[in-house]
Amino acid sequence: MTAPPAPLEAPSTLQDDRPPGSASGSLASPQEVAAQRQQRLLQIIGAALLGTTITGAANLATGHWANASVLMTVSMLMVLAGFLVRTQAAGPGVVVLLGSLTVMVSIFSWMNHGLRDHSLLVYPAILIFAGVFGSWRLLLGLVAFMVMSVSMLAVADVQGWHRPVVPPFTGSSLVNIVVILGVTAASVWM
Repeated sequence: MTAPPAPLEAPSTLQDDRPPGSASGSLASPQEVAAQRQQRLLQIIGAALLGTTITGAANLATGHWANASVLMTVSMLMVLAGFLVRTQAAGPGVVVLLGSLTVMVSIFSWMNHGLRDHSLLVYPAILIFAGVFGSWRLLLGLVAFMVMSVSMLAVADVQGWHRPVVPPFTGSSLVNIVVILGVTAASVWM
């Protein structure tokens, strides 16, 4: 009689295609999960802070002082969000971060190019982060605010109350779009 064949083993040459620092598939303790969540939030806040700094510098260079002042205010709120997350108050930190970004995007769409403003590209990323890090109430509140903001903007445009001038595409426009996409991609990868 012959022995049954040995079970096949997975080749040892397979590579894990997850990004560095992501979960390895093992179960983590609640403390480890909380520490990873805190670290990811701080990384996202840092990426968003870097993005607002780059965009703020581009706005200063092109003389858009109003945009730069909004970006500076939101940057300070992001520092506050980072402080809250570091002091184990992740919930309020997430609310400050995502709330300030949502209000910033809404202000930019009203101040600048209306429904054609590049900053509106940030709304989907905000909703993704709200779904991952926030409560369902935060997510629904942000969606409601966003829908209300773009609806009011659309009505104002259709009624002729707010006619945004859409300037030609410039290098600053490219910087804005690349920063939005880069920060979103980096944050999702973390």
